[in-house]
Amino acid sequence: MIISPQGTSIHQSFWELLEYDPQGFRIEWCSSRDEKGNEEAAKYKDEYEFARDTMIYCYQGIGLVGQGIHRPYIARLLAMTADKLGVSVLDVGSGSGQLALALHELGYTVSMADLWGQSIRFAAWRFRRRGIEIPIYILNSAPPVQIPSHNIVTCFDVLEHLAPDDQKSLLDFMGSIGEIVFANLVIDKKNTKVHKPVDPVAIADHLSKQWGYELTDYYPDADGGPRQHLLIYGRGVKLP
Repeated sequence: MIISPQGTSIHQSFWELLEYDPQGFRIEWCSSRDEKGNEEAAKYKDEYEFARDTMIYCYQGIGLVGQGIHRPYIARLLAMTADKLGVSVLDVGSGSGQLALALHELGYTVSMADLWGQSIRFAAWRFRRRGIEIPIYILNSAPPVQIPSHNIVTCFDVLEHLAPDDQKSLLDFMGSIGEIVFANLVIDKKNTKVHKPVDPVAIADHLSKQWGYELTDYYPDADGGPRQHLLIYGRGVKLP
């Protein structure tokens, strides 16, 4: 067992990063700590260059899944699709591909979508080395890529990186191609360089004009308010 500088054991998935990028491997990034992203973002000209060129999201995607933050969200997905064959899932903002790999092993027909950059290249490499062929959609390609409809769309730890208007645009897009969309809303009161404000009330009001939705609180902070919400919406969600 290898122990990280933070004193915790390192998930085996991180060693794929060592194989993929042996010269640039950063053992101190083998965690889910947000601080590394804030420190790294300061080195880039703008957020677009950061999203394209950083390896941070390769590490963070593995770290967050390993930490277990998304497990209750995935549990809802599993429960809602139990005993159903051929369920297609599109993971938007797939990062390192950690969730997509897990869902593939659980029997889902998986696709990934993300901006072109280090993360999606690493995720594609991980699938290829396993001999698995899946559709990968580049969201900022020119001309724009056409993505078919999916039974489920997942989008975890993505919206907080977008400005509020862009959050709504992405939510609308996912609702147009997914019967049911699962997304988490991360509330970061520090409003760091990497995270943007997220307003669950405004988002819920926006979505209610088109689709049914559920909004569930998770992970209370010191004041009792939620640090995250699980948002489930789409044409497959019945209106209350």
